Amino acid sequence: MPSGSCNSLSELPERASGVVLGAERGVLGTLDSRGRPHLVPVCWIALQGRLYVPVDHKPKSAKVQQRVRNVERNPEASLLLDHYERDWTRLGWVMVRGPAHVEPVGEASASFVARYEQYALHPPEDEAIVLQPRRILWWTWQ
Repeated sequence: MPSGSCNSLSELPERASGVVLGAERGVLGTLDSRGRPHLVPVCWIALQGRLYVPVDHKPKSAKVQQRVRNVERNPEASLLLDHYERDWTRLGWVMVRGPAHVEPVGEASASFVARYEQYALHPPEDEAIVLQPRRILWWTWQ
């Protein structure tokens, strides 16, 4: 059961890299104002060694998403990517930790459209949460 850690996505071994490449959704973890974990499933892309999570147009109960408020208050964040199958010998996960910030989505918008067909008609055009990997932990069955 291999596991390990590294500092950049390019350093991941083949099996862990496969988990990242195959993960269509991730779970973004931030800390709320009381230091409690706040976890949400998200779309994401990797671009130039950083991970982008769109601040998109879906209806939300608050004007500013909780994850955005959390990152602006405390930049430490995690993105968990995993691969699950009933055949447990094919399991794996990669957890990316590091500082995050909010910036205009810019060139990342085209990458979101290319990866997620749901964005074809209404691409992300405002902001993205950008996670800079500082430490990456991974585990795969084999």
